[in-house]
Amino acid sequence: MPTKSETILAVDGGGTKTSMVVVGQDASLRIKKKGPGSNAFDGEQWRTVFLELLSDLPSINAAAFGLAGYAQGRASRRSQARLIDELVSVPYTLTNDVDIACTGAFAGEAGLLMLSGTGSVAWMTDGNGRTGRVGGWGSLFGDEGSAFWIGREALSLLTRMLDGREDMDREYAGGLLQSLNINCRLDDAEACREAVLGWFAGLSAVRPEIASIAQSVDGLADRENMTAVTLLRHAARQLASHITAGRESFATISGDLAWSYAGSAFNSRTLLHEVEALCGPAVRPILSPIGGAVLRAAALLKWDVNKQWISKLNQQLQQIDA
Repeated sequence: MPTKSETILAVDGGGTKTSMVVVGQDASLRIKKKGPGSNAFDGEQWRTVFLELLSDLPSINAAAFGLAGYAQGRASRRSQARLIDELVSVPYTLTNDVDIACTGAFAGEAGLLMLSGTGSVAWMTDGNGRTGRVGGWGSLFGDEGSAFWIGREALSLLTRMLDGREDMDREYAGGLLQSLNINCRLDDAEACREAVLGWFAGLSAVRPEIASIAQSVDGLADRENMTAVTLLRHAARQLASHITAGRESFATISGDLAWSYAGSAFNSRTLLHEVEALCGPAVRPILSPIGGAVLRAAALLKWDVNKQWISKLNQQLQQIDA
């Protein structure tokens, strides 16, 4: 029988950031840490992130990991699993980050989770072990509607404006350049070209840093810049197509599968509103993605997890999700 002294480790390793918590059986948050993104497809720095976050761990009884990029490629999957084996010596579950996000959003019940962070993917579950996914093909030829996709499209539109291939929206172009700390006059296309290319050459983590541009686009949309609003509407249509395809693949469930959301792109009120206009109101996530990992680890120890326990956990996790 479990004792009140048991603790579990939960890790949400996304493309933009990695979160780690240690939780007690009373749903108390014992330890919380944050680090940079840890997608194995973004380079070997993911190992360093995990080594730093999981150093000096207290005694734990079980763990759960949700890692971006897990199960998308055999070599990456084996590499991630080997490192986890080295770092923990207790029972653990290892899956991808969108799987734990779906578990958290619906507290283990049926639903569709639309994740739009550095990448994008829809994850469906019937709550009884059947799962499916739509999207998640990666940034080269997929991840439509993600923060990276929005950032890349924003830059592409900027370059077309500077070239004269698109009508210049000075508020949009100037605002985007300012957010990137790029100083050039919009009427000096060659100087702007050199400045933009120089900025790009100086990036240390391309995908996360391009994804962060989505925040700037959202800020422009909040100021009612129609170029930015139109870009976010285009992203919303891409995400809505994921949700529609996911619902159709789970057509045996009565009615449309409820949908929820996770990921940094959904910090945009404009984006969420536009997706809801296309797919119906979203269900507010019950728990954040790392909360889904907590539930997975708690299940390994057969903890008695009820609504009150989940509510207490949620209140504490909000401290690190803010």
